[in-house]
Amino acid sequence: MAPTILVVGATGNTGRGVVETLSELLKTTPFSSHKILALTRSSSGAAAQLLARLPNVELVEQNWVEITLARLRQHNVERAFIASHNQPNQFAEESTFHLATLQAGVQLMASEDAPIGIIDPNLLISASKLP
Repeated sequence: MAPTILVVGATGNTGRGVVETLSELLKTTPFSSHKILALTRSSSGAAAQLLARLPNVELVEQNWVEITLARLRQHNVERAFIASHNQPNQFAEESTFHLATLQAGVQLMASEDAPIGIIDPNLLISASKLP
């Protein structure tokens, strides 16, 4: 199975731009063999249908809080980006997700909540592996 970059919240404002940019950037990088797993709550929406047509993108309808260690390993997820909700339970749910990515051996994790203030999809295809 191809190595995977997981994008949680792929059809939202931030996630959509990340998927579109990654799809374009992958062509000219050492990560060209990677696929993008675009996670969405609804695969029938207009944004989801547009993303599904992009090169190297596999659209999956799933609630991200239900992602397990086994699911991450099943899809060979090496890198992940999360654009989650901002509900009161965000911290608990995101912490569970981060723990699963750590246990699955995900090499790079990025979030729209990152202190850098700017989402740069290049980070997902250029940063070195975590120690």
